[in-house]
Amino acid sequence: MIMKRIILVFTLATLVLFMGCKEEDELTDQQQLEVDIAAIDNYLSENEIVALTHESEIRYQIFEEGSGETPTIDDNVIVKYIGSFLDGRVFDQNQLGLNFLIKDLIEAWKIMLPEMKEGGKIKMYVPSIYGYGKRGNTFIPPNTILVFEVELVSIVLPAEDQLVIDLEKIDQYLNDNDIVAIKHSSGIRYQIITDGTGKSPIISDNITVNYIGEFFSGDVFDEGNLSRFRLSELITSWKNMLPLIKEDGEIIFYAPSGLCYGNTGSGPVPPNTNLIYKVELISVD
Repeated sequence: MIMKRIILVFTLATLVLFMGCKEEDELTDQQQLEVDIAAIDNYLSENEIVALTHESEIRYQIFEEGSGETPTIDDNVIVKYIGSFLDGRVFDQNQLGLNFLIKDLIEAWKIMLPEMKEGGKIKMYVPSIYGYGKRGNTFIPPNTILVFEVELVSIVLPAEDQLVIDLEKIDQYLNDNDIVAIKHSSGIRYQIITDGTGKSPIISDNITVNYIGEFFSGDVFDEGNLSRFRLSELITSWKNMLPLIKEDGEIIFYAPSGLCYGNTGSGPVPPNTNLIYKVELISVD
């Protein structure tokens, strides 16, 4: 579940329930805030947790101050997070990192993320009015206090700025490992291990390949043998690199994140991640 995509949707039964309630039976926002804060403070006291108090009344702990830039509400950011109820049950989490536009998030995040720096880690105890309020959502009941552990990984940079950072990291890796690579006009660094002797693919071709996808740490995140793809449907780095070799050829390329899965990531690949691909082109048709 991606938090910014949670839609406040009610079932018909829930709507009927709310419509049947008398207005005078519902707490005002201020009253609900007071009830929630009392419950949060009681929880913190019982668990001997020392927390700071934001001017909004959100209680929070700082685990890491961070040392990077501070985002504004109009920024996209990459965050890792765990969302739970006060009883410890987790309702949402992502530890790879997700890309969010801050102003699209719930109020608690709009309030607290612009208080953080890149690399910072906090835990916030969120009164329901700063979460999903009186209506809740599909996964969260009305008037529910939430707890979020949040790491602000980075502010999303313009593509050209991210490319500069990526290429610095790639070139440092190549230098540290005494790897001599060719520079492609796109920014990709590559080595042609074997040219091959058959046909080179064009964008509309189907290709059959053996391949390994690695992080710069050396960990493998994907691999395939005799895998068949249409080149036009692959990530940009593959579209750029595979036409450089022929059938039976082999290539290794070191690709900036923007030519792979960008600032959103995909599956096991976190946002803004440079990747290494080792590809043997078996056939083209």
